[in-house]
Amino acid sequence: MPPTLDATFNVSSWRSNWFVSLAESVSEILRRIMRGHGAISFLPPLLTPAKDPPESSVSLMTRLGSIVYATFDIRTPFVRFLKHNPSVCHMKRYAIDKIYRERPAGVHPKEVYECAFDIVTSNSGDLMPEFELIATTWEVLCEFPTVLKKNTVIRLNHSNLVLAILNYGGLDQEKCEAIAAELFKTKHSELEARWDIEAKLRSYGVAENIVTSIINLISIEGTLREVSSQLEPLTSISGVFPALQQLETLINYCQTLEITVSLRFFFSCSKHKKL
Repeated sequence: MPPTLDATFNVSSWRSNWFVSLAESVSEILRRIMRGHGAISFLPPLLTPAKDPPESSVSLMTRLGSIVYATFDIRTPFVRFLKHNPSVCHMKRYAIDKIYRERPAGVHPKEVYECAFDIVTSNSGDLMPEFELIATTWEVLCEFPTVLKKNTVIRLNHSNLVLAILNYGGLDQEKCEAIAAELFKTKHSELEARWDIEAKLRSYGVAENIVTSIINLISIEGTLREVSSQLEPLTSISGVFPALQQLETLINYCQTLEITVSLRFFFSCSKHKKL
């Protein structure tokens, strides 16, 4: 190995004592809260096989020639685990782990800490798991008052509303689900996600005016009242009205327990900030 590479490769990944101490303190608070809700630590594997790794992922080739990539987000490996283990229908898990992003050649990949808290349940009609996720987030925020004071917002979504927006374009269920899956892939920016969805819709032969309407609907973000008014043309589509009612029920739960953080509803992929 060249001496210059040996000297510079890890420089960008070094952490100060202050950062290490802070990260450990924050992690301990998160662990305490999530364990208090009965969650167990379930970390993803480091490497995931893929034909088409996510852009900017740290991709590697195994000795047998297969392409794998280092943990890009904590969600995808857990979804793979559930897919391969269909008998798991009840589980609470949390994970605090590093994810990786590629940097220019000769520099150590970027390391970012990500936290996830997931509830697996077989009862799709019960809103208690969703409410517990919001309550857990609220507990975390209350541990960091300075963060809570910075106009903190919890962003919520509903898959039925996303599918209804896509169904508005006249697509069948299979195509709607394919686009929805693309929509929630981790992207660098809202603009990148928008370009991908526009390209997907056009590839299915959706008219340009319908593409524009769908993109405008997907870009909606606001309070439940604001979102409901803008989705009024879609209320005749199956699943829209019950989904809006479920979101209203969640808000009532939060008000009952005096969860005062602002709740906003959105449908598009967003760039999540991580520690």
